[in-house]
Amino acid sequence: MSISIRLSQFFGRAPEVKSAPVPSVAAAAGQWADLFSAPITEAGPSVTPESAMRVPAVKAAVTLISTTIGNLPVKVYERADDGKQPAPDHDAYRLAHDEANDWTSAGELRRQITSDALLHGDGFALVTRRGDDSPLELIRLDPRAVDILTLNTGAPAYRYRHQGGATVYAHQDVLRISAPSLDGVKGLAPITAAREAIAISLSMERHFGRQLRKGFRPSASITAPGHLSEKAAARLANFRAGEHSGENSGGLVVWEEGMKPVVHELTSTDQQFIENRSFEVVEIARAFNCPPTLLGDLSSATFKNAEELRTQFAIFTLAHWLGQWRDAYARVLLAPDERRTHVVDFVLDGLLQGDSEARAKIYQGLRAAGVMTANEVRTRENLPARPDGDTLASPFTQSNGATGVQEAGQ
Repeated sequence: MSISIRLSQFFGRAPEVKSAPVPSVAAAAGQWADLFSAPITEAGPSVTPESAMRVPAVKAAVTLISTTIGNLPVKVYERADDGKQPAPDHDAYRLAHDEANDWTSAGELRRQITSDALLHGDGFALVTRRGDDSPLELIRLDPRAVDILTLNTGAPAYRYRHQGGATVYAHQDVLRISAPSLDGVKGLAPITAAREAIAISLSMERHFGRQLRKGFRPSASITAPGHLSEKAAARLANFRAGEHSGENSGGLVVWEEGMKPVVHELTSTDQQFIENRSFEVVEIARAFNCPPTLLGDLSSATFKNAEELRTQFAIFTLAHWLGQWRDAYARVLLAPDERRTHVVDFVLDGLLQGDSEARAKIYQGLRAAGVMTANEVRTRENLPARPDGDTLASPFTQSNGATGVQEAGQ
């Protein structure tokens, strides 16, 4: 459905559409490189979504964030006086919880769109609707074929370039997930913000690979005080050809004519190279706002802080993306009047399951102090309310079925 059809219901005619200004011929080289999705870097390699995903740390971060969001259950709740109750009969419930369309599950669509946002800055899905304007399905749009436009009202619109031409869609027909933006229009992908760190990683991988292809460096060398005889040179050639390698390794080696082996160890430069590779993992983790331990860097991991870092990942790393998904689902799947009575939310119980003991202690203290009711606790845990759960009293000082409060032990 094009924007001229959708917005004519509100404006009576198709509104004027304008796009972001195109850089001039005198634009800097970096701006021109952005246009061709191959940003220029000081380290040399161009950083594109394809090349960035060849860096193990980038692939680990993208997979970690997108897969976690894809695996989290999403439900549509109806607000009520006693909390919120799941609303499985709502059209949005199926699209957010079960399947986005006939060939894509709801979780898989979230994984794809989140990956698009991490690699391109924005991820898009088209909402197809029934005749009564209720949502029917969500279909992923290739972010490389979507142009973000601006209406004369200031609202965004999206031009999708396809084989038959191009179609412009209104913002209420496109689910959009964006990385944090600098200009307020287009999301800034983490791989773009950290392009230099990723380019350095690519350069170091290429350098290391070329060194390995050429044999890197000999583990040892042989010195001789003078010229070797022809027989000694022949025997040395046989030794180098593999006479004492493979199945023949571990045998006795006899050096002749004053030859001496010199074993080569890693120098400080080699150690620095290894440290730099580890540091690039930390830099990429910063760009994606991920704890390095979750990307495989266990240099500073302990049993205790690994659990804490997982909680930090759930609270801080996923906070932006979960908020984007909640707002996007509500904007395109719920009618304006339904947003006052319904809410789309993630169920984080499984993600925070390892910290359930700490949550239980907090709830226990709040209940014992008379700060929260049982139903308030159950609402936070996405559980349905109970008829007897609204009493604001301590479960440790009130006896079952009693109307008054009794001291413990009486």
